[in-house]
Amino acid sequence: MVLLDDMGMALIRGRGWQKVAVAIAMAVLIALNLHGVLAADGGSGAAATVISEAGPSGLLGDFDGNCTVDILDIMQVACRWQTSCDNPDPDDDPDTPNYDALYDVNNDCVIDIVDIMLVAAHWGDTCPWVSGYVWNDDNGDGVRDEIEGGMAGVTIDLYCDNDGDGVLDPDDTYLDTQTTAEGGSYQFGDLSPGDYIVQVTDTAGVLTDYALTTDNNPLSVHLGEGEAYSEADFGYEAAAYPT
Repeated sequence: MVLLDDMGMALIRGRGWQKVAVAIAMAVLIALNLHGVLAADGGSGAAATVISEAGPSGLLGDFDGNCTVDILDIMQVACRWQTSCDNPDPDDDPDTPNYDALYDVNNDCVIDIVDIMLVAAHWGDTCPWVSGYVWNDDNGDGVRDEIEGGMAGVTIDLYCDNDGDGVLDPDDTYLDTQTTAEGGSYQFGDLSPGDYIVQVTDTAGVLTDYALTTDNNPLSVHLGEGEAYSEADFGYEAAAYPT
């Protein structure tokens, strides 16, 4: 803990690349040596409090809103080091912004090493997302082989499965449409935990002469806290015509 305190002071007194280097070193130290302890029992004292504030993305600890708890979030907290409710700018340094309760993770009215540790305990957490491929299933077996290419330009809709029954109902809420890229990939990002329905709509008619081989359109997906689903794949085989 003494080492971490010293590193925290270096973040205040350092300039430019020095602050970045110290912040990275602190994050690595915490991630490697403290994450297991914090994840298991929350540490001791004030560190036992869980994160109660969410960043712009809605993810706990994602203060910069990039949908991942990472070094940038550690630095966001570190740059506010030692600010407090009673003394919001103790060193009159414009590089250390005034007290902001969002970064006071354990709500003890002081932005300190405990807050950095609590953010580090959520290291690697990401917003839920759904992704997959639409591919040309040449042999029609419903399995994507390495030699089978993706299909670009296919539209796919995402719905909120409001009643969680796994069936696309009129009452389910439409959320977004994505179009497959070159290679057939697509992704719906920055989602909340819950139940969803993925449906291939193909409004451009790319799949007009193809038949579904995976028997999963529409597809029901459940996302838990911080979970992602990357196997929302749809295979299509070219229709056979008599010769």
